[in-house]
Amino acid sequence: MDGYSYKFNRVVIIESLEDFEVKTGLENGRVLAGELERLNKATSVEYYLCEGVVDFKRIIKDIIIQSSHESIPILHIECHGDILEGLEFRNGSVISWLELARLIFPLNLATGCNLMLCLSACHAASFLSQMGTLKIPCPCRILVAPATEVNPADCMRGFRIFYSELFRARRVEVALKAIEDFESGEVQWLGEYAEKWFYELATHSISLQYSKEAMKKNVLSMHHRLKSNGFSVKIGDLKNDMQRYMRETGLRLIYEKFFGIDLAPEIDKLFHYVYEDMLAWAQEMREAGRLGF
Repeated sequence: MDGYSYKFNRVVIIESLEDFEVKTGLENGRVLAGELERLNKATSVEYYLCEGVVDFKRIIKDIIIQSSHESIPILHIECHGDILEGLEFRNGSVISWLELARLIFPLNLATGCNLMLCLSACHAASFLSQMGTLKIPCPCRILVAPATEVNPADCMRGFRIFYSELFRARRVEVALKAIEDFESGEVQWLGEYAEKWFYELATHSISLQYSKEAMKKNVLSMHHRLKSNGFSVKIGDLKNDMQRYMRETGLRLIYEKFFGIDLAPEIDKLFHYVYEDMLAWAQEMREAGRLGF
């Protein structure tokens, strides 16, 4: 991803902090709008004050309608966060990390899998760690979030530094390095790309679920189910069919479902190289005798 130039033309800030709290999203929005004007960038800054989950879902649906491959927002969410529970809104309602992922997947799809998600909330990097399964489709291309508890002032300053570098250079790795280098006590920042996220998740899952021993168990289990339902199939034939399926179709489906390529084929051109990397890894694992297909 070195040298990756990120395309966007809107910054959408959704804030849900209580009345007594400093509206860091509103303050950052004003600063970002001024920075964009100074740089003469044709990028708008939009601000929403959100009461709770119901309001949040409505706002996201509106943003999806307004978004396309030519109208790409950075989605910035400003509220409280919990490692396990998810995002906490000003009226006390909560949206889990998994529900958030499912909610914004259509937005990521609408942008051609080019959505940047910035979560300004404590432990917001848990959004990534709570989704350790390939069954959850890719909710964003880039995630930027604190991995620890963070005070509002540090979070606000960190994101200002990040956006300033992003607006200036339009290079994601430059902006990520700036926020990672930002010294603010014990705060740790996470900047993650979907490609790296997918590759690590896919190779780990495949190595566990399709090892030689796992494949043997899968074949025997499938043979037992077929036999119980009155079908006569040789174990050797079933094994060959399952191995051929994984080599010719299974890996491709894992890749397509994660990135939404089955729904938007044009996305393949962005991520085909990571699919090729996965195939190369699978070939190496087969030659080493560590995969059952």
